[in-house]
Amino acid sequence: MTDLFDFLSSKAKAALSAWPDALRKSARLHRYDAKTYVFNRGQQVESVYQVRTGQVLLRRDEAHGESLTLQTAGPGDFVAEASLFSPHYHCDAFCKEASELITFPAMTLLACLEGDQLFAVSWIRLLSRQLMRSRAREERLVLRSPRDRVLHCLRLEHDA
Repeated sequence: MTDLFDFLSSKAKAALSAWPDALRKSARLHRYDAKTYVFNRGQQVESVYQVRTGQVLLRRDEAHGESLTLQTAGPGDFVAEASLFSPHYHCDAFCKEASELITFPAMTLLACLEGDQLFAVSWIRLLSRQLMRSRAREERLVLRSPRDRVLHCLRLEHDA
């Protein structure tokens, strides 16, 4: 475990510095090797994560022995935010490759959301953007031609 601010870019430090002191000060950077788990389904929720580098798969094993990938999270994406109001994680978080994750203690995050209206709105805005990007990626999965996928990406995810 390492202090977060030692490893952030100046842009990331500026963004995080606008967050409540308690949350900013409690954030930590954790490194995970490839093919390791961050948390497992049923484990008590302790943190919400933001991918700094690498790739994290949220997976759920099905009764037939197959593993269903619910989310592929890359740099900037949050992981386990859907479990913030749950006592236990609802899936496994698996590092497909070596990854660095910023951890935010769930109880601290909840307290900041309840006590700071401006931060709560900022958090909702951030998660809304992530949800919109995720839905756009899902839409692209059904498009057949590469041209259609590229045009779709340009229309939805980039400035005019």
